[in-house]
Amino acid sequence: WDTFAQNFNGHIQRCPSLESTGIASTVCGPESFTPDHKPLVGPQPGVRGFFQACGFNSMGMMLGGGIGRELATWIVEGSPSIDLFSFDVSRFHPDTIIDDDNVRDRTHESYAKTYAIVFPQDEPLAGRNVRQSGLHPLEGCMYQS
Repeated sequence: WDTFAQNFNGHIQRCPSLESTGIASTVCGPESFTPDHKPLVGPQPGVRGFFQACGFNSMGMMLGGGIGRELATWIVEGSPSIDLFSFDVSRFHPDTIIDDDNVRDRTHESYAKTYAIVFPQDEPLAGRNVRQSGLHPLEGCMYQS
């Protein structure tokens, strides 16, 4: 309750009826973040018939209906009806997820930037240079992950 109470005055300002109504209980549960702050949806590479829909970071209620429909379509028809590449489980190159420290650091940074403003060309600080192209040594280039 202490954590929630810190924000309660702000809630009352937005919705004054809360002051007289009160709150009976709150729910605090585990969060599920991923290294790039996007859910993991789709078939698990290398495991036939195993599909995932996880890592929603409190967006499960908002995205649940649509993701459920797309996951069902993916299972039955072999692919989703819309482009879900940014959520696809296989979007991470194996080199970037083999190192537990890298995954942990990127995921923590993802969590820390939950409400941050994202600017063009913003790049994660954690896990920089984990995977480099042959062009990396060139000077004057800007690299994005």
